[in-house]
Amino acid sequence: MPERGPSTRAVQAGLPEPAQGEPFLPGPVFAAPFHLQGPADATRFSYQRYTNPTWENLEAAVGELEGGAVLFFASGMAAVTAVAVSPVVSIFIDLLRRCREFRLI
Repeated sequence: MPERGPSTRAVQAGLPEPAQGEPFLPGPVFAAPFHLQGPADATRFSYQRYTNPTWENLEAAVGELEGGAVLFFASGMAAVTAVAVSPVVSIFIDLLRRCREFRLI
């Protein structure tokens, strides 16, 4: 199969493999809560703020186009917090590793 061009890649990014009886395009999921039975971690989807099928499809499409992992946030503040806290967490983890090396913890 020949290499797909950029326009074809953009149109087909994130699409699921064709399956008999399934729609060509996955539709958006407008539900915020999902039905849960048993433990909360028994399913990938529990509440829309954490993750939902629409976000996962969008992340897969953009990740395929960008050539890496992509993460979307529900709000700009969530994204800013993730970026601001990430260096602090990484410094803290590094500090814990060093303390363990010297048996301070």
